[in-house]
Amino acid sequence: MENELREIFLKRQQLDVSRQPRRSRSYSQLVQSASLRKLEHPYSSQFFKPTPESPPEGLPARPPSHYCYRITSIGSLAKSTGSLRIKKTETDARNWELLKEASGRPRSWVRLSKLATGKLRGWRGFTWWTPSTLEIEDLITSAYQLGINNENIPKRGAILRCPVDHLLRNRLVTVPTIIEGFDQLIFMATKDSDKPAMGVTIDINTKTFSFGVGEVCLAAVPVAEIECLPVHIFEREKEPDKYREELLKPLGSYYDQQLRPGH
Repeated sequence: MENELREIFLKRQQLDVSRQPRRSRSYSQLVQSASLRKLEHPYSSQFFKPTPESPPEGLPARPPSHYCYRITSIGSLAKSTGSLRIKKTETDARNWELLKEASGRPRSWVRLSKLATGKLRGWRGFTWWTPSTLEIEDLITSAYQLGINNENIPKRGAILRCPVDHLLRNRLVTVPTIIEGFDQLIFMATKDSDKPAMGVTIDINTKTFSFGVGEVCLAAVPVAEIECLPVHIFEREKEPDKYREELLKPLGSYYDQQLRPGH
């Protein structure tokens, strides 16, 4: 598997820099950092150190929707916000029960400020979102459309949503760049020359991967602007060929396709 990951990293270097040449210098510094740390690729562990005050670098995005959405684990949600009811020191099971309790029956959107304080930052100072509505009753399919493999689909999690007008007003939403996506195994760089309104995911639903749905990066967002909904996903619901190791071959083929002239 390590050989396949190294090959993907080499393909990504060609693809990423060709699509966003203006960021080639910063990108090369990241590649050099991996080399100095004797890493053959940045996909096995957290390549970056936590940087809570590091906002995304991309161009302003223009999501064509009322909300942006995010799938997250309850553990990540607790670590990315200030403690109130859900806490970093508490178990995932307990935090998720608190979220479910706040959501009520039937489950409904609950303001994140009832459960946490401060801002949702993400461990690198930003988080990944989509303007595409997530299908709550078929969340696994939505996750695959976002390029999320089985290992990253949470058992106890939440769907978050944030109004786009707040994001635009406060300049919090950007097009993902090759810097934000550097340590993401499944990432599709947009072309700077296209002046895209947002990024695009890689849809891993089928054996031959394709363009997915829109994606954006958000800088730190106040919890008062975010609503959340608890979700519980069972392992048996996941497709057996959507685990990381099984995705490497079709992912490598997809990057090969994108490297061909005309793409």
